Amino acid sequence: MSTNLKTPSLLLFALGFILYANTISFDYALDDKIVIIHNEFTKQGIDGIKDLVSNDAMVGFFGKKKNLVSGGRYRPFTLITHALEWEFFGKSPGISHFINAMLYGLSCYILFLLLADLFPITNKWWMSIAFFTSLLWATHPLHTEVVANIKGRDEILSLLFALVAFRYYLKSYSLFTFTRWILVLLFFGLSLMSKESSITFLVILPLAVYFFKEFDLKKVGISMSPLLIATFVYLIIRLNVIGGMQTEVAKELMNNPYVNATNIEKYATTFLTYLLYFKLLVFPHPLTHDYYPKQIELVGFTDFGVIVSILIHIILLVVFVKTLKTRKIIAFSILIYFISFSLYSNLLFSIGTFMNERFMYVSGIGFSLMLGYLLIQVVKRNEKLGLGILVVVSLLSSIKTIARNYAWQNDQTLALTDVEVSTKSAKMKMSAGLALLDMAKVEKNKELKDQYLNEAFLHLRESINIYPSYAQPMILLGNTYSEVGDYNNAIMMYENCLKLQGEVNHAFQNLEYVGDKAVKTQSFGVAVLAYQTYLKYKNDEVKIYGKLGEVYGKSLGNLLKAEELLLIAHNFDKQNTNILQKLGVVFAIQGKVNEALDIFLQAEKIEPKNPHVLINVGLTYNNLGFAEKGDQYIQKAIEIDPLVAPQNN
Repeated sequence: MSTNLKTPSLLLFALGFILYANTISFDYALDDKIVIIHNEFTKQGIDGIKDLVSNDAMVGFFGKKKNLVSGGRYRPFTLITHALEWEFFGKSPGISHFINAMLYGLSCYILFLLLADLFPITNKWWMSIAFFTSLLWATHPLHTEVVANIKGRDEILSLLFALVAFRYYLKSYSLFTFTRWILVLLFFGLSLMSKESSITFLVILPLAVYFFKEFDLKKVGISMSPLLIATFVYLIIRLNVIGGMQTEVAKELMNNPYVNATNIEKYATTFLTYLLYFKLLVFPHPLTHDYYPKQIELVGFTDFGVIVSILIHIILLVVFVKTLKTRKIIAFSILIYFISFSLYSNLLFSIGTFMNERFMYVSGIGFSLMLGYLLIQVVKRNEKLGLGILVVVSLLSSIKTIARNYAWQNDQTLALTDVEVSTKSAKMKMSAGLALLDMAKVEKNKELKDQYLNEAFLHLRESINIYPSYAQPMILLGNTYSEVGDYNNAIMMYENCLKLQGEVNHAFQNLEYVGDKAVKTQSFGVAVLAYQTYLKYKNDEVKIYGKLGEVYGKSLGNLLKAEELLLIAHNFDKQNTNILQKLGVVFAIQGKVNEALDIFLQAEKIEPKNPHVLINVGLTYNNLGFAEKGDQYIQKAIEIDPLVAPQNN
């Protein structure tokens, strides 16, 4: 590398790192739990690598394959980096954030060198298209979602490796060597293994040669062969691991925002998101990680925003055609924007959401290249004005980037920051409610605790109002009611989830929790309601029949009802000694001593060394007048566990 390029490339590396250095003190946030802290494969470290390369990226989190997004996710290399961090550093978000910032700085470094290859610097490097573009891209605040969120490493690595492959591709095209051919194959393969979206570079790279090099079809074919081989190998591996392209996604609003939309609404709203993306590239404020329903409303083609979006994109196409020969950089910029964005456009397939800021990560290069080129034209006419604009834009973007990073400190900060922007998103309102509920649970100050709970109620109710069949906020609203002691409303929320068949496991778990808590506080009516609601939707749960039977027998004195419930439980599971003991006690209290003994003896056959079973058999024999035999059982029980010895009154 010449000294002329070494200085700016290192400056851009340092800038990229410094912009995100404040994230090093941050915790995990958002989807980090999917790829790291709740991913069972990642947390196995090196031992989990075999599972990471042989499964869809979501399996380690969900425990099974789920078709939540079209096409699935196969990104083993990124996950392997997380597994290696876990192996050597354990749960260390600071290390992960540090690595993200370093990789981003390296991306800025490589981008500059690549652009310098495409557009050779003939004069001052600080007044070159390569530097202008790299600086504008490096400082753009839209990248915060990628870099400040550890999970965004898939985007960082995918682009980084693609840029390196791009450089070697250009070098190989100019002067073919086998080493360069292998390096293109290696780095593009790593790019695809990091995130499959870099497949768009199969189109971008030959177009770069067409626009800016002397085009030779044979040389293009030779130079493209390692890219095509890497893609073929990746697709074969992917096909064998996760199967073919799955075009179906979950038919649920939060995983398919267009599930209830007409075709007109779907395509019109999609065009509206293109306007929002374009606006964020030009003016990146306000920023949010959440564009879920109904943050963006379904609209038709008569909507003003849709019309403006269509006009802007028609203008871009017209500009592309008109600059194909005269200003190739402009045309190429537009192509980068459209081609890299195509995978996220919701036109080829559903991406599971209206939009996300991270989807502009690669497209932003096209935007920055166009803006950099235009600023260079200004510099040629008025150097101070052009450089002044560049400095102001970069400085403001840097300030915005650093400030925006702080939203990503942890889940709570992110939720409570972005709910101020995503005011119509059911998911965002749910996340804010969860954050406030978690804060309330650990807050010691009663006044502050009540404030958090009241705000949680507000957000969770708004979430349900936005999306009435959204199960997650119902569960959380039930938890909030439970936190304030309003168990009846808590039970109602959990039952609503069961009616919707949403968050079923949590609903059952929470009903049991409310029932258990009500027993401890002697709110037996609430306990009965909680357990009965549970059994209404899952009528074969032996454990709950046992708990409900105990409430009726021990706490409410209704022995006949207790017997009825415990017999039902026994019929479901005749080997359950816990149920047998409770049933035996109920028989004994009713004076049915022989029936009680029979039940206890059944339990003994199943668990002959259970001291609680043995003590009940012994006491029952004593009640029947067989003191010697009874004492034998009691003594045997005490030998196993002295704590079961009967207490003398």
